[in-house]
Amino acid sequence: MSDSRPSYEDLLRTVDQQRATIRSLTRTAEDREADRTLLTAIERSEALAQELSTEKALLDGVISSIPQLTYWKDFAGCYHGHNAAFLAMRGIPHGVDVLGRTEAELPVADELSRVLPEVEAQVIATGRPVVDQQVTIAPADGPSRSLLLSVLPQLGAAGEIEGLIGVGADVTRVSELERQLNQANRLEAIGQLAAGIAHEINTPIQFVSDNTRFVAESFASILALVKRVSDVCEADNPDPAEAMAGLRDALGTIDLDFLIDEIPGAVSESLEGLERVAQIVRAMKDFSHPGQGRRDTDINRAVESTVQVARNEWKYHALLHLDLHPDVGQVPCYEGELKQVVLNLIVNAAHAIESRRQQASDAPLGKIQISTRRYDDRVEISVADDGIGMSDAVQARIFDPFFTTKGVGKGTGQGLSMVYSSVVQKHGGAIRVESAPDEGARFIIALPVGVAVPA
Repeated sequence: MSDSRPSYEDLLRTVDQQRATIRSLTRTAEDREADRTLLTAIERSEALAQELSTEKALLDGVISSIPQLTYWKDFAGCYHGHNAAFLAMRGIPHGVDVLGRTEAELPVADELSRVLPEVEAQVIATGRPVVDQQVTIAPADGPSRSLLLSVLPQLGAAGEIEGLIGVGADVTRVSELERQLNQANRLEAIGQLAAGIAHEINTPIQFVSDNTRFVAESFASILALVKRVSDVCEADNPDPAEAMAGLRDALGTIDLDFLIDEIPGAVSESLEGLERVAQIVRAMKDFSHPGQGRRDTDINRAVESTVQVARNEWKYHALLHLDLHPDVGQVPCYEGELKQVVLNLIVNAAHAIESRRQQASDAPLGKIQISTRRYDDRVEISVADDGIGMSDAVQARIFDPFFTTKGVGKGTGQGLSMVYSSVVQKHGGAIRVESAPDEGARFIIALPVGVAVPA
């Protein structure tokens, strides 16, 4: 009869199996806990994904419905996104895929095709945003649109530029209202200068009238002399001695030497006076003309016409000297607004000199000098005076709206604010001032010359 008791090896195998079973049971409990933890994490991830999907859909809807042109690019200049206004404003069909393309690869050629690469390169080079640069888009099948373009750097976690975000606000209607307002301001300025302009016209008209009256009276005397000479010459068989005596009597009725000396001068003065009136009228017409958007403008002519219009504002207080360089030529700008800028600076200079002269009763006339110069990338217009000057504190605020150092009723604080707005925001230029108390002031306007204008 065989021994039925388990062997030692069987007992070892049994023990190992029991240990394995225990370990299996232990691992199963741990796995269940891990499964529960994993399931909770999965549920949280799904909830978060749903939230992100909802937020993304909401963000896409918001961006798509924004009326402003909006886009974003990577560092290489490839488009990663845009809204519907981007396509509509640039005339790109909705079926065209823009994503992954650079500006040069888009099926459109407009002003933004030229401006965007330049502005984006500037943002990448400097790391600073370009804000509110005015751009005009002229589509082939519609009216021109004015945009205020802003390009901002998109920064990574370490502060490096990873891409660009662009926004273009359609300000066509606002630009038209601004144009109308600026035209109203120019007409208002002419209205304020009307008394002086009338005086400027009246002075030459007065001596033209006096000279014309003198010439008319002299001409009547000369005609009477000619008639008497004609009568003597036409007499039948005149006695030579009697005829000569008659001629002497006729010549004695007028001061011929005086008329010979004075009549040419009177005619010359009258012609000069009429030319002066014509200059004033041309200057008024030129100054009041609103222009046609941003166009190439003769800077020197714009300055000269404005000086003529403002003559009555400065001639009693200062001598004005023009130093206009002949090579300045044409500059792309808003002509009407530029003239308003120069007018405001001239009036400001005249008032500064008037304030200085009021401090001394025998003070001589001051000096205003306007100069123009052309450089590689800009044209500068300088308006300098020897008035009362400004302190550093005043200089820090002179371009603030409604800030003025003039008395009540003398200034509104809008002149230099308008100058800054037009030069910097509208023309993309710069303005600076050099001044010190009792040492006069010099305003320097810099207008960019590398701006393309529509044909």
